[in-house]
Amino acid sequence: MAGTAAISSDGRGGLRHARLPSDRASAWRAWAAVWFLAFAILTRLWTLGDLSYQEDELLFFLVGQRMHDGMLPYVDLWDRKPPGLFAFFYLLAAISSSISVVHVAASLSVAATGYVIALLAREFASAFGAVAAGTVYAAAILQFGGAGGQAAVFYNLAIAISALLVLRKSGELRRGRIDHACYLAMVLAGIAISFKQTAIFEGGFLGLYILWLLRSSGFSAASLVKRGARLALAGALPMLAFTLFFALQGHFAEFWHAMVTANLAKQYDAGGNWTGRLAIFAIELAPLLVVAVLSLHRLGQLAHPQFPFLYGWLAAAAAGFLAVPNLIDHYVLPLLVPLSLAGAAFFSRRMVGPTVAAGLIALYLSAVPVTDFGRGFRSASEMTALAARIEAADPAPRLLVFDGPVYLYQLTGSHPVSPLIFPLHTNYLPERNVSHVDTATAFQSMLAARPTTVVWRKREGADLYNPETMALVRAYISARCRVSFDHRLQDLRGPYEITVHTGCGRSEGKTG
Repeated sequence: MAGTAAISSDGRGGLRHARLPSDRASAWRAWAAVWFLAFAILTRLWTLGDLSYQEDELLFFLVGQRMHDGMLPYVDLWDRKPPGLFAFFYLLAAISSSISVVHVAASLSVAATGYVIALLAREFASAFGAVAAGTVYAAAILQFGGAGGQAAVFYNLAIAISALLVLRKSGELRRGRIDHACYLAMVLAGIAISFKQTAIFEGGFLGLYILWLLRSSGFSAASLVKRGARLALAGALPMLAFTLFFALQGHFAEFWHAMVTANLAKQYDAGGNWTGRLAIFAIELAPLLVVAVLSLHRLGQLAHPQFPFLYGWLAAAAAGFLAVPNLIDHYVLPLLVPLSLAGAAFFSRRMVGPTVAAGLIALYLSAVPVTDFGRGFRSASEMTALAARIEAADPAPRLLVFDGPVYLYQLTGSHPVSPLIFPLHTNYLPERNVSHVDTATAFQSMLAARPTTVVWRKREGADLYNPETMALVRAYISARCRVSFDHRLQDLRGPYEITVHTGCGRSEGKTG
């Protein structure tokens, strides 16, 4: 990592930090790229190949694999995630059938995002402070469910590059010149939105920031409206392309329902613990948040030209985080980019900056088993052993995962008969009738296919099961399944037990 440099007032209300000569700047960029790649890979080895780290990434990968069989998201395999995410996992599935391809891609994405954060930070921070900011991001992302292939692990990179393009064009925009780089930035933001809808807040901010800079150059209101419409169109292009695709396939209704109606129909914060979750995230983010606030305060005092950009970006990311009140750990991931970036000014302080940066990195790394390099292999072995036990008891099973690992469908070669492949969409009460098909009817069709093996995860104290589907599956197990066994697995939250009911072919049978 590069040496430290102090930040101080330059007498003109801005900040002074060491600008490297062009040859040294090139060397710094090269070494920074190597550093971020090495750091991302080494701190994520513990999840490499893990088949039960997180259900979301396994669902995405399963959908990507089934798309190669001609299945369509929202039609044959239902979920609310936008199509860009599934298209990306479709491409990953074309490279390899191993989940490791997702983890390698995620490591590369985190490394690239850290590097872009460093490039952004060089606009107002020292070389060391910039690298420290990107490194803090790569470390912090691990604590919030970002050690695998969550959507934000990938789309954070698109947002960061978009921000870099806008920031580097800010001088020209203030002089009234807008070029293709700004429209490319909006397309990248649109790609991020096609991975997760809440990225619209950050994309919207970047577009408004461009217009704000143009306004300061004397653009008329009519000119701003015209430029704004073009920027909005550029940002909408990715989703418009996907919309056209589904419309031409005759499935616009399913697509629209998944993207809009289902998100409005879903019951959020069903457990009534929104404030409790928010408090936990606030505590976990507090060290980085304090550093970011101190940095922003200093930048604001000095009227640094990047202060409005950083403040606005952080506000937009916070709006995206709070827009969906059903708070989950990986919802924090988009916040980590502007928070880490804002902290770069503090990390640039002599002595205290490097110490705080090292402390933050150590703190976030200590929250995960980062040195347990065999964890992913052990977890994958547990999952493949479960699939083998199922196939030993029931060759060529007709599988029903009522509650448990969705990727068992792929591992056992089983094909569910309903679009509601993700167990949460049938067993979780807040998901009842959220899709375009009636949940109970869809689940009855799954049982009518006479599954020969039923998987059910043991959840102590679970009180949000869908009572309709739970009653149906219990009656089916009681009437038809003859044998059961338990199997231990482990995800990012720790070990858990799976109960497998098999031999479900005789009406007189009972569970063992």
